[in-house]
Amino acid sequence: MSDFFRNRTLLLASRHGKEEVIIPTIQPITGIIPFIPEDFDSDAFGTFSGEVERKHGPLETLRKKCEAAMRQYNMDLAIASEGSFGPHPHYPFLTADEEWLMLKDEKIGLEIIAREISLETNYAAREIASETALLEFAAETGFPEHGLMLRSGEGRQEKIIKGIRSQEGLLKVHREWRSSAEIIRAETDMRAMMNPSRMKVIAKAALRLREKLLSLCPSCKTPGYEVLEAEAGLPCSGCGRPGKEILRLHYACKKCGHREERGNPEGKSWGDPACCDFCNP
Repeated sequence: MSDFFRNRTLLLASRHGKEEVIIPTIQPITGIIPFIPEDFDSDAFGTFSGEVERKHGPLETLRKKCEAAMRQYNMDLAIASEGSFGPHPHYPFLTADEEWLMLKDEKIGLEIIAREISLETNYAAREIASETALLEFAAETGFPEHGLMLRSGEGRQEKIIKGIRSQEGLLKVHREWRSSAEIIRAETDMRAMMNPSRMKVIAKAALRLREKLLSLCPSCKTPGYEVLEAEAGLPCSGCGRPGKEILRLHYACKKCGHREERGNPEGKSWGDPACCDFCNP
């Protein structure tokens, strides 16, 4: 454990209850003093419901959230969260939840980033033609534990109701709208406090961040000492040729620039022939 952040105030540049899984994960190992603002508008950087477009990728959005919050509250240490939903990078036919966390220390110019990708998501949307279809969609998406949104219309005429978590409320909105709306669309509410599945993925991202905070540079003892590159080429035990498994890891410190190489993370000297293009073409 490092005293690098001990007794410094950490600003949570986020909303929607994420502090419930982030702060308990990192506070015991850092000794930070959490500050959770009530009026920071992280929705200004983009919303899942589409009223505000996200203009940047996740990393730049995280950075801008941290910087805006630090300016607003005159602090130099912040953490932000950002999530997105779409095709899995390796299995594009499946929907994934990708969660990012960034701890930014403006005092020394340090950013520690964690990422978690999960297929455990209920992200879904559907045009609804009847109450029966609406209740089927609700059941499929884990309602009422998971919140829903209803929307109708387009452009400036669009109506959106978020955070619906009771069948009575869901049916009430649908009945009020169906006489005048050509299309009613039901969507999962992906805000963290409305979506336990997403909150679990954020919790896993927080654990990854915890691991990086516990990884100290052997030279300057700064947290966030991590793998810069994983080099493949572990010799095949069958033919001796370079295989696809990791030969060595290249580590780097973001603060002092210290670098080192470490061998295969599992301590292996020889690779499985199944991972060799020559033995297993």
